[in-house]
Amino acid sequence: MLRKFTFIDKALLSNITYLGLLQLVNIILPLLTYPYLIHTLGDSLYGELVYVQSIVSFLVIFVGFGLGIQGSIKISLNRLDKEKMGETLSTIYIIKTFFIIVAFVILSLIIELNPDYHRLKLLFYLSMWMCFYDAYFPGWYFQGIEQMKWITILSVLTRSIFTLGIFLIINSPEDYLLYPIAHGIGAMATIIISFYIIHVRHKIPLKYVSKSQIVNTLKESSPVFISNLAINSSSSLSKIFVGNSLSFADVAVYDLGEKILTILRTPLSILSQVLLPKTSRIKAPVNSLAIRNMMLIIGMVLTLIGLASSKWLVSFLGSGEMNGAWKYVMVFICYIPFHALHSFYSVLFLIPYGRQNVFMRITLLIGIFTGTVFYTMHIFHCPLLYYVIGGLMIEMFSVLLLHYQAHKLIKLKYEL
Repeated sequence: MLRKFTFIDKALLSNITYLGLLQLVNIILPLLTYPYLIHTLGDSLYGELVYVQSIVSFLVIFVGFGLGIQGSIKISLNRLDKEKMGETLSTIYIIKTFFIIVAFVILSLIIELNPDYHRLKLLFYLSMWMCFYDAYFPGWYFQGIEQMKWITILSVLTRSIFTLGIFLIINSPEDYLLYPIAHGIGAMATIIISFYIIHVRHKIPLKYVSKSQIVNTLKESSPVFISNLAINSSSSLSKIFVGNSLSFADVAVYDLGEKILTILRTPLSILSQVLLPKTSRIKAPVNSLAIRNMMLIIGMVLTLIGLASSKWLVSFLGSGEMNGAWKYVMVFICYIPFHALHSFYSVLFLIPYGRQNVFMRITLLIGIFTGTVFYTMHIFHCPLLYYVIGGLMIEMFSVLLLHYQAHKLIKLKYEL
């Protein structure tokens, strides 16, 4: 008999509350710093920072290798066994350390092979804090044990310090390198404190892991890695191509649209994170359509709110200097319902129910389609609006493919 899936329980409410607080801070702090950075650095220099981070983000995906989702699932299933949790943590630490070394080699080759990147060398290396943070901040551990309060406390503390630092140390365009430095200091502080909580307070031991354990973990995570690479290629590739074929100022506009989109879809991200451990342990596929419909309704409401407030958001975040970005932001906001469906089909259905290979094939196809679309726009020097609309079309295409596979599985196995 299938176990009934309960949407709401004490742990779920607690995690939603903590993640809600975290996301609220994540919304408020950029609202404080973004206008200041645009005004102090200028849209072109800020766009250059975003451009470099977009390239480094591909290395972040490589270092992550989909290990976070698999790690969260394993921690959730073995939460009463500290030895097994220690094995999971140790395995992922070892793999990610090796990948960081490889990532530095890859970045060095990218810089040396492209003369245009030579002047940005220091900025590239300083931006590698992103890889260190992904490698050594085990947020997936706290997600797996469903104690989101630790993620919230650590992130709020370090982000608050970082935000204060922005206003104190960045006073002119010449200070732009201090931006990744401040981020890196905050990231290291978060990592050190999280290690103390996990390995001292929670007494999770670091364990010897065999070569076979490492290989098996890589095999299990590889479908998620390929999927993450395909999913995240849309945002990063578009900004890279915009920077190459248009201007860094256009990259800043594109980044503004993405920031507003991230703010608006925050409730959907919270739901996905808090429901993943539960759907991994208590598989109740007969309720899957109810979860999907709930997320879609929330997505549509967020879209309406975003469209109604888009002009104010652009004016406020852009310090009145980027009002021309409004038409692009309107299109970005239309991504939200498709993001809701994407989150459900991938994070809350196909992966927890063991359909990683299906998800990998779909997202690999999407990644190829994404690269083709943006490269074509790059060749023909298409204006910025084409890139934004192209991203929306890609999101719609991916949801159609995911819907077909997921719904076919539900109908076949559970006769919904």
